[in-house]
Amino acid sequence: MNQPDIEARQDMVRRERLPVPVSAIQGYGLAVLSVCTALSVSLLLNYYNFRGLADLLFVLAIAITSWYADPGPALLALVSSFLIDDYFFIEPLYSFRMTSEDIPHFVIFVLFASLVSRFAAVRRRVERRIFGDTYNGKPVGMRLLPNVDLRREYLARRAIRIGEDQKRGASLC
Repeated sequence: MNQPDIEARQDMVRRERLPVPVSAIQGYGLAVLSVCTALSVSLLLNYYNFRGLADLLFVLAIAITSWYADPGPALLALVSSFLIDDYFFIEPLYSFRMTSEDIPHFVIFVLFASLVSRFAAVRRRVERRIFGDTYNGKPVGMRLLPNVDLRREYLARRAIRIGEDQKRGASLC
């Protein structure tokens, strides 16, 4: 084998690696862990007079959860972040009472967190469309194909399907 063939095969192997999907328990654990971490860091920063960073950290926790887990854990992270933010960081402190001044804050918080979750959902759908296809009538992912020849054949068939989809899309315009 010559050097370009070796590099092409190494490149193919690098592209085939997908993130391993997490189980439901791991997803909910990630949601709880990320929100608790955001709360801990927010309380620590609040103690040292760095105010106003709690929302950003909670949105980051929601983004991490929705990127790696399913929509259920992302919804748990969103709701728990919303409640924790109201309880610890919004006046009156240590109560769940909302005033009319708090409504725009929470609407923006929920809309932004929902937007981040939507980005992750679109990413998952695209990954499933490209890599979650079937091979010989059985659903498989790239990492489940037993050898390089089958993987190469799978990639070639996917490239043909994607090219056909693009041609159909161009003809519709």
